[in-house]
Amino acid sequence: MSDNLSDRQRAALAALSAAARARATADAELTAAFQTTAEKAEREITRARKLHAGTLEKELREVEAERTATQERGAKDFTAKQVANDRGRDDRRRLTTDRFNAAQKDGQTKFDEQLWSHNTLLEAGEKTAKEQLDTLQRKAAAGHEQVDALWAETEPLLKRGRVPRAEIEFADELPAPTDDDPIKRMNKALAAAEESVSRLRSAKSPGWGSPVRLLVLVVLFGGVGVSTLVVVDDLRLSGAIFGTAGVVFAIGLWAFLRWLGRRATRRQGKKIAEQLADATRACQLLNDYAATEFAAEIKRLRDKHARRRQKTHDYYIPLLESQKKQFDEEVLRIEAEFATTAERLRRKRGNETRSDDERYRTKKAEIEARRGAELNAAEAAFAEKMAAATAARDAAWHAMAGAWNTTTHEVANTFTELRAAGETTFPAWDALPARALAARVPDGIRFGTLGVDLSAVTD
Repeated sequence: MSDNLSDRQRAALAALSAAARARATADAELTAAFQTTAEKAEREITRARKLHAGTLEKELREVEAERTATQERGAKDFTAKQVANDRGRDDRRRLTTDRFNAAQKDGQTKFDEQLWSHNTLLEAGEKTAKEQLDTLQRKAAAGHEQVDALWAETEPLLKRGRVPRAEIEFADELPAPTDDDPIKRMNKALAAAEESVSRLRSAKSPGWGSPVRLLVLVVLFGGVGVSTLVVVDDLRLSGAIFGTAGVVFAIGLWAFLRWLGRRATRRQGKKIAEQLADATRACQLLNDYAATEFAAEIKRLRDKHARRRQKTHDYYIPLLESQKKQFDEEVLRIEAEFATTAERLRRKRGNETRSDDERYRTKKAEIEARRGAELNAAEAAFAEKMAAATAARDAAWHAMAGAWNTTTHEVANTFTELRAAGETTFPAWDALPARALAARVPDGIRFGTLGVDLSAVTD
């Protein structure tokens, strides 16, 4: 290189200018290359990201659709099974209720029919007992009427025998009844009384106590006395004697017959009175027997009716209660089985739902992991490309910067040497007095000052 300061200065400035142009060119090229590489990488990563997003969305949408379809199928299947379970429960309850109602109706009908039969038998028995009571009471009443009729027949006969009824009324205690059959007892007593009344009616002696019979006896015995006059000479005397004797004898005989008739009437009347008293008692006993038998029969019928009703109650009430208990137990069993089936369906549905959700999450995680890995690979490739481009740019930049720094350093050294040479060769006027004069002629003269500002150097 020439030692000429001007040449050195010009060469330094030319080198600086060339270095600035080289730096600018290199910077533009580095920036363009980096920009191109970065844009390409950006396009590739953007395309990869869009592809990832679209593919991920599509696959997730397909998985979501599959999950939704699975949920809908599961929900439909669950609903169908629930409906079938409800229908089965309702059908079983309806059939059970129908069978129970039919059994209850049949049992209640038979129960009511049995009670009606018992009530009918009781009514028939009470009616028969009432008819028997009425029959016996009519017989007893007829017996009383017959007793009254026999008294009505007896009283004229007593009057014929001059025996008042009060005299023969039976006031003693009657002997105990001998016949156990009250009807036969009454009939026997009435027949005996009727026979005694007939005997009293057919008795002859009571009829001779009447004044007419006295006149007959007087006439009869007077005729007998008159008939004796044929054997006596004194007619007047004999007529008086025999007439008087006939009248006396007739009166005596009439008085005897009258006593005898009253005695027979009194004796037979007492017998009749006792027999009629026995007949009256027999009628009353028959009446009492009828009432007692009626009460006993009614009690027997009602006791029997109560036993039959109780037996029917003891059979049908537990039967109906057993049917109701069986119905309640069957309904509880149906409800328990329904609840068990419903709970099993709910658990199965829950397990299926959890399984579907787990499968969905697994698939989703798998897709996201796979697509994420692909995206991560693209992002890694993008990062690598950007790192490589950045490294290449930085390396080129560092090389450019090194060349620039070397050039600027060399230029700076040259300028430093030039300033030192200028200061030595061309000192300031103030410094001349203190310096010796130059021993040789300088290579040049100072023509001014040139300032170089690196920051002002343009590309």
